[in-house]
Amino acid sequence: MTAPMVTGVGHPDQDRSWRPVVTRLAWVVVVSMALAVSWWSLYGLARHYGVPVVLAAGVSLVFDAAALVAADLAHRYACSPYSGAGPRLTMIALLGGSVYLNWTHAAQLAHYGTPGAVIFAAPAAVALVLFELERGWATREARHARGRVAPPLPVLGRWSWLLHTGRSIRTIWLVTGAHVDSIRAVELARYRATLAATVAATDPTQPATTTAPTTPVTSAPVVATAPAAGEPADPVTMAGPPGQPVHDDRPPGQAGDRTRAILTGMAYDAERVRYAASELRGHRPVDVRTVQAYLTEHGQTVQTETIRSTLRRLRPAPDQAHEVVRLDSRRPAGAVTTLV
Repeated sequence: MTAPMVTGVGHPDQDRSWRPVVTRLAWVVVVSMALAVSWWSLYGLARHYGVPVVLAAGVSLVFDAAALVAADLAHRYACSPYSGAGPRLTMIALLGGSVYLNWTHAAQLAHYGTPGAVIFAAPAAVALVLFELERGWATREARHARGRVAPPLPVLGRWSWLLHTGRSIRTIWLVTGAHVDSIRAVELARYRATLAATVAATDPTQPATTTAPTTPVTSAPVVATAPAAGEPADPVTMAGPPGQPVHDDRPPGQAGDRTRAILTGMAYDAERVRYAASELRGHRPVDVRTVQAYLTEHGQTVQTETIRSTLRRLRPAPDQAHEVVRLDSRRPAGAVTTLV
């Protein structure tokens, strides 16, 4: 006879719809108490220097509340095409001022020593860190669509770190170095093309670009057609329903000589694929067909297999997203594993 299913605490089938509510309530309570401790400390410090009661009550708003506003602005900038370095630096400066004043109040004026200084100074930092984590989770999709989220590092596993610590560190070093080199190549090509366009605008005798071909750029819209019925779908993404075209809905002005010059100035086809994917993300589905159409539009010829393999590395399949090694699908079972 089958034993009845137990639905006690911690059972996977138990309804846990209350967890988000409790988590949010705990977040609000902790942040509120942290800000209250910082407010009390700054209020006492301001009163010590003779600041009127009404103004002393607002000192914490100048530092802690303003830091929260700057942190929120930084995340909103991260979800837009513009840089959020200004709000981020403002947030750090305001938080540093609050921590310094609270520490000074406890250590020098109240003579509470180091433990008291930590109790006074830490709450403001705790409140801001929790706010940052909460806003980061809420805006993760928008930031990822803008390319503001770095790709995750390879997951090597605890045994790799324990038994092959040196090789694990070197692997992370090489992966991050390759990522930096790729970004540098794209940004340098973008900068050179922009500089050439600026020089051409100020001096008509100079060519618009130094690397772009002399053939005119076609301005025909790019249309990528999804796989027809019965055709195997691409393993990276699906462009749309079978048989229906995916139209280019990017804002005008993104294509032209400048993009062609950037792509032509790159040394490797994989860099061109990564650049095309970053330009298409958020405007059109990123798959082999749309990337190949984008590159063809700008005078670049890249093999389909190169595009497919590069996109796999950019956006791995769900079952391989956290793996470092896998069996080569072209080899029989038991073959030697290869790095992804």
